[in-house]
Amino acid sequence: GRTQAMIDAGQGANTRITHFKTMEGFAKQPGVAALLGYFERPDFLSAAGKFIEEGKFGVPQMREILTNLGASQEVINSLNVLSSLAAQTSIDFSKTYGKGQGAVSDFERRLYASLGPTIKDPIEAFLMKSKLLTAKAEYERDLSQALRRSKMDADDFMDTPQYQKIVENYQRKSYSVAGIKQPAAAPSGPITGADVKSRRDR
Repeated sequence: GRTQAMIDAGQGANTRITHFKTMEGFAKQPGVAALLGYFERPDFLSAAGKFIEEGKFGVPQMREILTNLGASQEVINSLNVLSSLAAQTSIDFSKTYGKGQGAVSDFERRLYASLGPTIKDPIEAFLMKSKLLTAKAEYERDLSQALRRSKMDADDFMDTPQYQKIVENYQRKSYSVAGIKQPAAAPSGPITGADVKSRRDR
């Protein structure tokens, strides 16, 4: 049922968190960070287009273009590893994101996969996506552990202060990545006209 599904969702969370943080480490390497997002630039597309016209575009041609940009072999190797990690993230994301939502079309699956970080993303976007995925995995891990220890079913647990705290922690991390200020806590007692005016005028 739903309770077991929520517990199961957190079982592999630590592995996913390690995966996302490893990606961030590779992405932050100076030479790699400079190349992220480059693949959408006109000069790269022009160089790649020439190889494609000749019917030969693959890893060797990609390496040649990057070498011509002044990238070292070490940076190219790191970018290749990062590309593989990002691809695995997209595959896993597309499998799990639509889970439990019935039949998922190929278009929807591709859409889910695109929500994960890719080497086409500029470094800032790549890191933001990765941090949001990490926050989600940490939420699933914390929820899974707390729900399992509570011995309650999911519906009852979701009425507890402990669940609210886990949700608020997830929101705080996600809002922080997105640069959104944490919404003010709801006042205790009935909301008065003065409360509404004070919130509106902030």
